[in-house]
Order: sequence, then C-alpha cells, then structure tokens
Amino acid sequence: MRLSTKVRYGLRSLIALAQEKGELLSISVIASEQELSQNYLENIFAEFKKAGIIESVKGAKGGYRLIVDTNESALLILWRCWITKFMLAAIKNMMC
Repeated sequence: MRLSTKVRYGLRSLIALAQEKGELLSISVIASEQELSQNYLENIFAEFKKAGIIESVKGAKGGYRLIVDTNESALLILWRCWITKFMLAAIKNMMC
C-alpha cells in the first residue's frame, strides 16, 4: 500500500516535532532537515493546528510544537486528524 504525499509528509513532520520533546521547531527547519516542501508543510500544519495536534508561537524564536501525547503513534494522530474529512467526502460521494 502506498501512502499519499500528505500522509508521508505529515508523519515525517510529526516525528520531527515529537523528537523535540515540546521545544519549538519552525516549518523551515523541518522542511530543510526532512527535504520536504515548505509550502506543502504549511498547509499540513494548518490542518494539524485546527485539529488540536500542534500549537504555534509567533515571533523570531517562534515555531510549532506538539500538544498531544508523544507516546501516541504518529500514524494514530494522523488518522484522528484526517479520517473525519475522508469519511465525510466518501459519504458525500456515495449520496450523489
């Protein structure tokens, strides 16, 4: 089974945040270290923030950090974040 780019990027970024153990990490640092598109990560992080998975701190020394239990698997966190969206889309397609 091949994972989508969004899921792969999401997993890699969540793992990077988890390794920081609550310290702030910028999207540009994650994108550079993980060799990911910064623009794509910004969209993913907006979804993570809306889902209550991460929080952001503004400013020169700002960034993002996880606000969920880091003992929980990254895949489970992604599942909770995106499953509702996928299920609603599938139901909508079935009804049309």
